[in-house]
Amino acid sequence: MAIKLVDSVDDLLSALRVVKGGDTILLEDGDYGYLYLSSGLKGQLPEYDSTVTIAALNPGKATFSKMDVRGASNLAFEGLDVSNSLQIWYNSSNVAVRNSTITNLTVRDTQGADISGNTIGGGSFGLVLQAASDVSVRGNYIHDVTTDLVRIVGNSHDVVVENNLISDTVARPPTHPDLIQMFGLNGATPHDITIRGNILHDDLSTGSVRPQGIFMNGPMGATGFQDILIEQNLIWTQHINTIYINGADGNFVIRDNSMIATQWSNGANIRLAGWNNEGISVTGNVSRAIGDEGNGTTAWNNYNFGTGKWFNATGDQTDIFQSPQYIGWKSFLPVAGSAIDFGSGYGAQGRLKELLAGVDNDFGVTRLVMEETDNLSLKGHSKSWFRFADGGTLDLDEATVSLTFSANSASGARTILSKDSAGLDHGFSATVNSGTLTLRFEDDSGIKTIVHDGIAAKTDYNLVMSFDDGKATAWLNGRSIGQVETGMDWSKNGSDLILGADGGLSKYGPRSFFSGTVGDLRIYDQGMTYSQLSAHVDARESYLAAVEAAKDTSHTVFYHGGITDFKNTVRDAIVTETDDKFSTTEGTVALNFRPELVNGGRGLVSRDSTGLGDGFHIAISNGSLVVKFEDDDGTQALRYEGIERYKDYSVVASFGNGVADVWVNNTHLGQVETNMDWTDNSDSLILGALNSNSAAGTTSAMHGAYFGALNGVLVVDESMTPQELAAYIDAHPLILV
Repeated sequence: MAIKLVDSVDDLLSALRVVKGGDTILLEDGDYGYLYLSSGLKGQLPEYDSTVTIAALNPGKATFSKMDVRGASNLAFEGLDVSNSLQIWYNSSNVAVRNSTITNLTVRDTQGADISGNTIGGGSFGLVLQAASDVSVRGNYIHDVTTDLVRIVGNSHDVVVENNLISDTVARPPTHPDLIQMFGLNGATPHDITIRGNILHDDLSTGSVRPQGIFMNGPMGATGFQDILIEQNLIWTQHINTIYINGADGNFVIRDNSMIATQWSNGANIRLAGWNNEGISVTGNVSRAIGDEGNGTTAWNNYNFGTGKWFNATGDQTDIFQSPQYIGWKSFLPVAGSAIDFGSGYGAQGRLKELLAGVDNDFGVTRLVMEETDNLSLKGHSKSWFRFADGGTLDLDEATVSLTFSANSASGARTILSKDSAGLDHGFSATVNSGTLTLRFEDDSGIKTIVHDGIAAKTDYNLVMSFDDGKATAWLNGRSIGQVETGMDWSKNGSDLILGADGGLSKYGPRSFFSGTVGDLRIYDQGMTYSQLSAHVDARESYLAAVEAAKDTSHTVFYHGGITDFKNTVRDAIVTETDDKFSTTEGTVALNFRPELVNGGRGLVSRDSTGLGDGFHIAISNGSLVVKFEDDDGTQALRYEGIERYKDYSVVASFGNGVADVWVNNTHLGQVETNMDWTDNSDSLILGALNSNSAAGTTSAMHGAYFGALNGVLVVDESMTPQELAAYIDAHPLILV
């Protein structure tokens, strides 16, 4: 599939008109401002048969002030930074927002959405789903809003909110925020909703209003909340309404959730209010208490702690949770031998086991914070190593490091990479010594190592190391070589990163110099598994290959990109004086256009003048498309009937070897015999007008002004079919035709 590279909103809009399903539009670094996209007669979005991806070349460095997406289908956004709101609505379908930083995300009147790996927050709301269906919300960090962090309302259904970190409101009175809220709207009530495996908490030091936890109230229509599953969540809040349900009406399950009540609060409660709640089953939860105000709930095998008026309240949470006074998922780990210990069946044990194993424990965006793709040759002495000044870039409490290396010799201590200094400073090093690779991890308590034998000289290796949540893991050539428990934290490490030497062996400077090559160094700000990293690296390398391919301009005679509007006047015509590139015996001209008027004669592209002089033009003539080829013997033309206003058309015209061919919308229109040859044509190339009345080499009598849009014009110096031209365009990321 093709990759297109753009650096402006205009080029982005142009690319959206020419790409096909499966293609990717890469955004170079920059501020793209406000983006409005819509489908329909005058919209910017055509129909794609599979997903088109708009992605940042460098995630987080393509920024938008606001995005408004209406009626989109098969469209994905990746790695973007949106400082205000991103709205997806007006009957959109099959959309995705991934690995992006957004202040507020709203998905409304949309079927099919993937919201994953984003960081959302800093505004009034976090994520709002309104009348949205078939939605997956996974692995996001949703944080620091003044009202609700997640709101699911109206006719929203078949929604899964899973394995997210939903953290902290900063509200002031009279606002009453929720971590997750659901209610009816416009006569409809959310149904078929799963809330699973999320970490929900509120920081007591921010805001002055206690947020409710999972709050469901106010159903609309003939039924209440139906087909709802709330399971395996970890909830830490002060509010009495930790899980509050008012209006359950069938197949409503609350099971295997763990709740912590903050000190001196009434939190960690399951409160069932309002309707008779006969459709609710509550089982396997750890909470302060369960309050069934409707007296119709089926509740069994729950563990309740604390004191007060709530029934079945026994014991204290400090006896069962390892560190309930602290925010974070490790606070929910059970005390060994307690009533809620692993194997008891109480609480979110399945989710806790995943987190302990490092499964689905990354939330929010993943960013590449350092990259050095060159293969650096190191000579093994004190003048052959590289220092990368930290500058805060590597102040990371978790990370993944990937690189390639080849040692000239496997004997002697040779350090590939280090971020270390004398003493225990959360340092790290990777060293080869006599065929053994040793990875060294420091924390405040000491040193842990991963050791792997069998390193051979003059052999290429790929080394990956990650650290996160008290563990460090390493892979060599895709195979795991070990894991250790370590609290290594680079946010506590002020040492520079050194390639080709060890900075931690002596206070007098680096030692243990590496001899060989080191390259493809990448450091990400999340601790990842090898498979997770591979997905990032594969995408990254394909993007870098596209950037490299963009440097190739061979065979391109002329290119005009972007959407250009012409307003029915020759003053809008674009005139390009020709150079030696245009002196070609064969060639292909391709363009896309959308006319607003089709009457009269209207030039799209021309290289022509009065008389017979190997002239050429593509024009609209009273509702027909006419492509004209001249040689010394006369004029040949091919005509396509039925050009309509506000419709998109593509044209490919090729000439050479005594013939010329034309295709319209990839359908062959016909072939004519002509010896048209541009080696002796001195006329300018004109977009948006005709020039057949001007003297040779001049534009003195341009006429036939075009009214409409051109979206890319390309001239190459070879005669090509549309298939050959498409392959050429696909291989050139900057060409948008």
